[in-house]
Amino acid sequence: NIVTKKPTGVSKGEADFTLGSFDTYRTALDLDGKLSSDGKMLYRLNLMGQMKNTQRQFEFNNRYAINPVITYRFNDKTSLTAEYAFQHMKMSPLGSAYLFSYKMGELPRDFSMLESNLEPSTINDHSLFVTLNHQLNSRWTLTTQLAYLDNSQTASST
Repeated sequence: NIVTKKPTGVSKGEADFTLGSFDTYRTALDLDGKLSSDGKMLYRLNLMGQMKNTQRQFEFNNRYAINPVITYRFNDKTSLTAEYAFQHMKMSPLGSAYLFSYKMGELPRDFSMLESNLEPSTINDHSLFVTLNHQLNSRWTLTTQLAYLDNSQTASST
């Protein structure tokens, strides 16, 4: 599940870069602002990319995501928001992280059932939501939403 960040109307940006153990690299960009001078058209753009290995041989999780959001404010009570989310993931075969033994510590920490010739799992996930909000009064808001979801996955399982 992805929960997209909504536009705030405040012009700001943030960039993150993370380094971690086992060749973990992650970068993210979050931009927020106005597309029109009157403040009726707002945007939010989130981008993320990650490359990540683990202590186990042949295990990895690489992904990127693109999440633009546009909001149009008709007035103080009514707005229309369009959100798109795309995630692409390429990772070691599903199930490879689950190892079982009869005794704690029986398997070495870097033990893996994976082999170098196994095809990685590839996932492409698209979602589009269009939401209309109208505040009826101080206690009631009417929300209607249309959604389009498309998820494709090609994977091996160990």
